[in-house]
Amino acid sequence: MTIELDRSSAPLMRIKWEGQPTLEEMNRYFQDIAAMYRSQQPLVVLFDARHASVPTTAITFRFVSGLRANHALGGQYVRAAALIIDSPLIARAADSIRWVYQAPYPVKVYSSPDEAEVWLRNAFGHPSVPDLEL
Repeated sequence: MTIELDRSSAPLMRIKWEGQPTLEEMNRYFQDIAAMYRSQQPLVVLFDARHASVPTTAITFRFVSGLRANHALGGQYVRAAALIIDSPLIARAADSIRWVYQAPYPVKVYSSPDEAEVWLRNAFGHPSVPDLEL
């Protein structure tokens, strides 16, 4: 699978994107996201795209449409998202998505997981999000 969701460190959700997902995998990803929102628990997201391929137009369109479909719930439950990107091409792909979709929560891009985790832990201490154990 090219997209993995790991909720074992809740409220931190780790998402790992590797290679090029299929439309089927994207659909499954957004089904998993919807199930996570149904738990009604606040969370922060660590999205690791260090091993991702530049998404096709179809995958980008599906990703943006999935984000838009979950916009209200994302704003309700996601406190912050950190993207880990170490490729200029993936950074441009992420920028293009951020140009057409404005997340209802803060999003920052980092090149290392350590920096991203520190930001998630320190910058967004929210009363309803327990201390993160990263």
